[in-house]
Amino acid sequence: MKTFKKAAAVLAAVTAVAGLPITTATAAAAAAPGLTCNSTADVFGVEADGRLFVYRHLAPSTGMADWSSKTYIGSGWAGGYTMASGDGVFFHIDYATDTLRRYRWNGMGWDSFGGWQYQVIGHGFAMFAPHLTVDSTGHFFGIDGAGYMRYYAWDANTQGWETGTEGGAYIGNGWSPTYAIVAGDDGVVYRRTWDNDLYRYRFDDSNGTWPETDAIGEGWWFDTNVSSGGGALYAVGFNGNLYWYHYDSSGTAWDNSGLPQWIGQGWGDLQQVLIDPSTCTD
Repeated sequence: MKTFKKAAAVLAAVTAVAGLPITTATAAAAAAPGLTCNSTADVFGVEADGRLFVYRHLAPSTGMADWSSKTYIGSGWAGGYTMASGDGVFFHIDYATDTLRRYRWNGMGWDSFGGWQYQVIGHGFAMFAPHLTVDSTGHFFGIDGAGYMRYYAWDANTQGWETGTEGGAYIGNGWSPTYAIVAGDDGVVYRRTWDNDLYRYRFDDSNGTWPETDAIGEGWWFDTNVSSGGGALYAVGFNGNLYWYHYDSSGTAWDNSGLPQWIGQGWGDLQQVLIDPSTCTD
């Protein structure tokens, strides 16, 4: 099913200042059908100088423009590629050393790993960036130079890679050319092509198959898109505006007739925009 995205439409009345989506919804709205979310969604941004900040979106299940204030939570994030997973976990590829680092933001500060703010869990992942993403459970999906999809599964309980995924299991081919990929719930991957088509896939790691492969959008011209899980997508346009969408996988349709809800502006100058993909489920 394909639905054209009229991304310039404005469906939420908001007040925002440049670079700061500090907005307040004037009325409550019903949650999107089939969508269950935490009370807030942590939306992170990496600024050009490497500072990392968080805004809490106070209406992740409705897409209303309701935000907390901006809080800086770190620095030194500019020299690499960062991905957000569930439960406050970040994975960061440091380009200088080509190491994959794991961090955890606990909401008040950073966890410590033997006196360090991070733990090194791998090497050689820079070859995938920016075509590398991680879902809410720590499963990595990366497209290599030959167009193969490679799969790595990090087990937080054992603090190691699941057997068979240490070197990147081959789970598909023909993934090139791809403009961008982003993961959401466990096994869910969204892919944007250079033709601005959007696809949704789901990988079942229990049997190594892709039981769901759906074309879900056309005209997906956004500069950045990230998933909070449950089919909720946050997209940054080339104009710096931030939009909210929800795709109902059970009904194979977009809420609001596929039109976006405009929830902020000033997001276009950031190196990266990230969100906790375990925020919502459907």
